[in-house]
Amino acid sequence: MARALLILAALVVGCAAQGGPFNFTCNTDKFTQCLSTFTTNLSLTTPTPYKNSRVFRAEIENYYAKGSTNGFLTLCRAFRQFKECLNFDYPECMSVSHLVLSGLSTVQQAYDFVSVFNQQHFACGAGLGVYLQNENCLAGTWQDHRQHFNTCYERYFAQIDAGGNGAPCVAGREFSECFEYEFGHSCSTTRADVMWWGCEYGRTFSATQYPQCTYKCTTMNVGGGI
Repeated sequence: MARALLILAALVVGCAAQGGPFNFTCNTDKFTQCLSTFTTNLSLTTPTPYKNSRVFRAEIENYYAKGSTNGFLTLCRAFRQFKECLNFDYPECMSVSHLVLSGLSTVQQAYDFVSVFNQQHFACGAGLGVYLQNENCLAGTWQDHRQHFNTCYERYFAQIDAGGNGAPCVAGREFSECFEYEFGHSCSTTRADVMWWGCEYGRTFSATQYPQCTYKCTTMNVGGGI
């Protein structure tokens, strides 16, 4: 609770410095309309994903298990259309400060929600080529290791809640390694690209809330775009 209050205080101060705590360029009505179209296009069951981000994330990640033709590329197209719907308002509308100070989410809900889209930025962007080149293995891992991934998330949140010296960065590193291990174990530990994909997917999640952590995955020059 104390950590959430400190984050919220920082958000309020930052917004006030820009001319007032609710001085957003984001049209919240437009945001909710674009998001509704996104969830409808993907047949998602969460009407307010910014309040129930963990269920929302699980539904999104189910698309990774379906392969490119049946799911993954459908997800990427829906994500691109969502960005196009918001256009130049996307960065502001998808900011934690907008979600919190407009009353849509709590601080933690907002970070969880934004991190889902940051993971899509990676999966449909820099990670797209690796997914398509290793489609059967990656999709199969998402399908068969779902409970293992859930455990990675649960352990991460438990470590954050427990606190301690450097807890966010330690938890983030171990979370990334957890995803890296699952894909390496399922596919092959000799496939550096697959292990990088898992690691970077995990790192993107934790870095959304804790960008100060310096843990990095192995750098790869891979292509992709949305």
